[in-house]
Amino acid sequence: MVTNANSTIANLIQPPNLAMDVRESSLLLLQRFVQEGHQFAVVTDSGRPVGMIHRAIAESEASEGTMIGQMTMQPLPVVATETMTLGEVMQLGAPADPDRLPVVNAAGMLVGELPRTGLTAIGGMENYEATITAEKLGEEMPVTVKVGEKVIGKDGHEIGTIKDVVTEVTSGRIGYILVEEGLLFKKERKIPVDLIDPTHNDGHVHLKIDKEDVDRLTPLGEAR
Repeated sequence: MVTNANSTIANLIQPPNLAMDVRESSLLLLQRFVQEGHQFAVVTDSGRPVGMIHRAIAESEASEGTMIGQMTMQPLPVVATETMTLGEVMQLGAPADPDRLPVVNAAGMLVGELPRTGLTAIGGMENYEATITAEKLGEEMPVTVKVGEKVIGKDGHEIGTIKDVVTEVTSGRIGYILVEEGLLFKKERKIPVDLIDPTHNDGHVHLKIDKEDVDRLTPLGEAR
């Protein structure tokens, strides 16, 4: 379920934040990662998106004489058109790891990006539901999780609320829930779906681990 599902995304589109051509220097990409603080870049070929590169890949593979196109790339999780509605964007699949989605025109040319914060701000993510597969005692069980639901640790302590669900680029399956903690000093953590306990049915998402264990997971944006 998506609030404002019939609204078009045109007014949310922003200029591309970090887009680099396959023929540019990998060291230039690494320099931009360091200077601008981004975690991934959209890779284009003559203006058309062809993949994405995470900062960690650039840090390990960038070298003198290596072009961006020679580095390890992953497929783009979602490519949206300028005319799509919020509902259509959500039906393309659960938002993936990147914090923004590339936007292309009818010719397939990169024209901008759609920040996930923009979707959240206008209610695009509100009450978004997704079905995941969790496991208990060797048995797989479907569980529906909803953006905004409380997440409870095995010890009964409240951990936070679901802010998003994260699709694994390689498999296309939901691999994590993104949990927001705190009121003033908020933190976000990705919790693997295999840590979800599917046996509860009280309107909350329960985990197989305690809050103390969750606290050991590195928050997004912090170095390990």
